[in-house]
Amino acid sequence: MKKMMKRFVAALLALTVVFTVPVLAEDNLKYIPESAEAEFFNMVASDLVQLYQFDIAKDQLLTRTLTNLLNNNPEALDTFLRALFNSLDPYSEFYTPEEYEVMMQSLENVTGGIGIQMTKGPQYVEVANVLDGSTALEAGVQVGDKIVKVDGESMVGKGTEYVGNKVRGEIGTDVVLTLLRGNEEIEIAVTRGELTNSTVDYGLVGEDVGYLYIVSFSSATDSEVEQALAYFDSLGITKIILDLRNNPGGYVDTAVNVAKYFVPEGTIVTHYTKYNDHTEEYRSELKETKYELVTLVNEYTASAAEILASALQDSGASKLIGKQTYGKAVTQAMLGLYGGRMCKVTSGEYITRNGKKINNIGIIPDETVNNRVVTFDQTNAGTMKYAPSYQEGDSGEGIYLAKLRLEVLGYDPGARNEEFDESMKYAVIAYQEDAGLEATGVLNINTQICMEGDVSSQQVLIDNQAAAAFDYFGLTYTGFMIAEE
Repeated sequence: MKKMMKRFVAALLALTVVFTVPVLAEDNLKYIPESAEAEFFNMVASDLVQLYQFDIAKDQLLTRTLTNLLNNNPEALDTFLRALFNSLDPYSEFYTPEEYEVMMQSLENVTGGIGIQMTKGPQYVEVANVLDGSTALEAGVQVGDKIVKVDGESMVGKGTEYVGNKVRGEIGTDVVLTLLRGNEEIEIAVTRGELTNSTVDYGLVGEDVGYLYIVSFSSATDSEVEQALAYFDSLGITKIILDLRNNPGGYVDTAVNVAKYFVPEGTIVTHYTKYNDHTEEYRSELKETKYELVTLVNEYTASAAEILASALQDSGASKLIGKQTYGKAVTQAMLGLYGGRMCKVTSGEYITRNGKKINNIGIIPDETVNNRVVTFDQTNAGTMKYAPSYQEGDSGEGIYLAKLRLEVLGYDPGARNEEFDESMKYAVIAYQEDAGLEATGVLNINTQICMEGDVSSQQVLIDNQAAAAFDYFGLTYTGFMIAEE
């Protein structure tokens, strides 16, 4: 069975070049709180329209005001353009020539990342996923963290591409993130590591049930899913838990290709652009569904992942379990502006198989299930059996209990059994190094005591969503996760 380890891959936006931009509906515009100064300015403008002797509309007055300001302050053009695009939805952005050049150079030269996936919030880019084994996870970055600064540079109002390009860099170098966690700002230094290309993990969670986790949708994801399904087919597996949680999206065409393996004949999704009143339908020609699915989603399931989830739900191909999804169902176009400036503007919208608009709304799962974070209950891991030492080659219940504790603390000791094998040795070494102990790989009494103390205060995520998916197929979920939210 393939070992299930989540890997990092940067999410990519689907871009369609257009030359005209439609007016956005009011409920799709970014919320902008009005300052006292802005309120005063608007009040004066409204009063002037009423008091001025000659006819003038408020929008005409504001346009003349802006023209006058730019005529007298041409250096303010970039400021006004940034404000213009920031007044739209969170995905429309403006780039100065310098910013665009930095972005393109970063795309060409960058080789290392930290293992996070991001989504754009109203003010900050937020961490949507922290990948297992990543340097970000090791450094303490958490899902939901808002990225305020990167190496001291403010990221307020920046998009995911800009922030991502600042985060990535030469392998082995550090990047300092200033994060907003709750109401507290914290600084974390993270070492950049090598990026990997895999976006799919899979394996068995029961004798006849497969697990398929899609991290994001790269250009190769559909091929990876095909490999996973071939593996399941070779074992006669037709029941699959599909996990789309924390998937920020990516290539829509790839998500559509994945949908074709599961969604019965008919519409998968429709793309509509208002500027030219154009509708493009993506379809499945699947005559008979082979697999029985249950799909996990949460508040960080977004974009292309929502397209797949909506098609599965609307067609009846899968029950959705988890939390309401993020609600990003739009595409952006990159356009050139005067003087080498560039902009990205929302230019299209996806509509689900059953005609639902989900942008800024999301998908409501068939069964809403919330996870919860608790202090680990040590009784779930039994009573530790202390011994002078445990080492490679030993066996017994004490080793099984020690393995449970290493798992709770975020280490991988290998198979959950009573054997002290090589995998457990390296897990013990990793724990000893992190705990500031002599890294011998021998589980001596001092290491056992330290490990038990750490477990007693460890926060863990009770994955009720996974438990519900297991229950759907008559399985019992016995795992736990280190809390990241």
